[in-house]
Amino acid sequence: MPQTVENIDIGYGAPGYIINFLIFFALFVFNAVVYARSRLQSKRFVDHCIFLSNENQTQKGYRPSRLGSSCRALSVIFLIWMQCSLIITFLSNYQHYWPYSPGQGDKNKHVTWDSFTRAFLLPWITTFLLLVWLRRHHASLAVFYMCPCSLEKATHVKIHSSTEDENGNRQDFEDVVPVSATARGLRMIEWQLLRYVYCSSKDAFTSDPQYDNELDEGLKVERDITGVWANEMYRKGGMSTEMASMMLDGPQGINEINVHIPSILEGCITEFFSFFYIYQFFAVTLSFYWDYVSVGLMMSLLVLTCGVIKVYTERMQRLKMKEMATLNERVLVFRDHQWKSVDSHDACVGDIICLTSKLKDEDNNYEHHSNHRPLLTADCILINGSCVVDESLLTGETMPIQKFAVPEDKRVRIPDSAEHKKHFLFAGTCLLHAGGADQSDLPDQVSEGGLAIVTHVGPRSTRGILLRTLLFGSSTRLHIVTEAKFVLALLVFIAFWDFLAVNLNYEFNLSSVLAATFMLISMVSPLLSVAVLGGQLASAQRLNRKKLKQRNAEEEGEEASADETIQIYVRDVDRMALA
Repeated sequence: MPQTVENIDIGYGAPGYIINFLIFFALFVFNAVVYARSRLQSKRFVDHCIFLSNENQTQKGYRPSRLGSSCRALSVIFLIWMQCSLIITFLSNYQHYWPYSPGQGDKNKHVTWDSFTRAFLLPWITTFLLLVWLRRHHASLAVFYMCPCSLEKATHVKIHSSTEDENGNRQDFEDVVPVSATARGLRMIEWQLLRYVYCSSKDAFTSDPQYDNELDEGLKVERDITGVWANEMYRKGGMSTEMASMMLDGPQGINEINVHIPSILEGCITEFFSFFYIYQFFAVTLSFYWDYVSVGLMMSLLVLTCGVIKVYTERMQRLKMKEMATLNERVLVFRDHQWKSVDSHDACVGDIICLTSKLKDEDNNYEHHSNHRPLLTADCILINGSCVVDESLLTGETMPIQKFAVPEDKRVRIPDSAEHKKHFLFAGTCLLHAGGADQSDLPDQVSEGGLAIVTHVGPRSTRGILLRTLLFGSSTRLHIVTEAKFVLALLVFIAFWDFLAVNLNYEFNLSSVLAATFMLISMVSPLLSVAVLGGQLASAQRLNRKKLKQRNAEEEGEEASADETIQIYVRDVDRMALA
């Protein structure tokens, strides 16, 4: 008669668990020491944290720390080990072989199911809680392992800012940006398209630095725009090449709006590192452990596919926005008492530019510098002549707008003022006609045109402000989102009571806990995002098909039938803007 081998039950008091508990406790203490050290040093440096009331920003300076870097590396290694232990437990449970006890031989094949479940639950729950905590504090995590210091010596700056739209909706922005240096030695950071330069008088990085030196007066970001200033710049012979080089390397920067396009990998990390995807990871791993491999693979494939599609769609939208923000033209500027042709990226505030849609000789070397409808690449104010522009690309106004030269007085002109807009030309608008300037003031190759002086460039222009609003403005709040959260909360409430009912009936043993958790996951399905994304894609395809049908009908000279007319219904939108 064969000898019966008794099943072995391995609890959390086994040596392997004790070792992991000690490692986890040591890492916890190590992280606590790093945190306490960071708190003490943040109080030590008075200029570590600065609040800029005029920009509604809080800035904190940080620099790398060897102690913090070592702690971060060890924490990451332990987190990877927990994921490896999950995979080992999956495979071992399928083979009914306990992998963690050394040298037990055949006894490893006779380990209870509860032992495998304990080995699964420990890293599973710990990983879930850690990921939730990391997601909740991801903004602070970027500087958690760094050493606080003054902003003057910082290599990274943590910025926190709050904005409110016209409806009072508040949105917080928080990010950690690296500090770089220009060729002139200016320490700066770039955040939300703007360049922030370190200003010693404010002990912080500001987008509008103040200069005490008269030689740096021309580097001011904000200045009073008057007719006297504009005409004096022209009489002085325009901007000098040296001053233009300083301005391009200074707070203003080049005349370019650089929209950041995240890579596919960066977009996937940002997309999948959210609470909902963490919950999906929580659900999928349970399916794998409970031998529902096909279900786990199906959910993983659907979730990953939908996530990648969303990342790809958002990336294409960013590419379109970057294409819309890119203006690459040639402009004629008056520098050092002579006209020069420069790239639009090199235009800076104070440059005198020639506005024209006509050239004397269409075959000369400057033909590609302008065309019949050139795009303006910077905000400017007209100082000589008049012009007609098409502002539909910027404001949606379809009628041409006439612009007039600013009077030579000391009255301050503001681009946003309805009264003063007749003197300003905005980046991204189309020049239809320009004329009225004296021929002696124009370049030799220009037969007719006007003169203007650049007032704002890049992200500080009206076009740049519009793009910054689109990228970083307050998001539109829909009541349907609130309703969806209410439905989700109701499902969680019902699932929670079912979880308690099942476990109270079976005295909270391991089998009942996993069964009730699987029931909860079935009620709050991780495939909800798949259904939502599928509906959005189907709606977008139907809209594109209707647009295509209407375009074809218009090209053939036919009117679109009533059932092909595009109708867009907007429901429960607090704030709607026409694009």
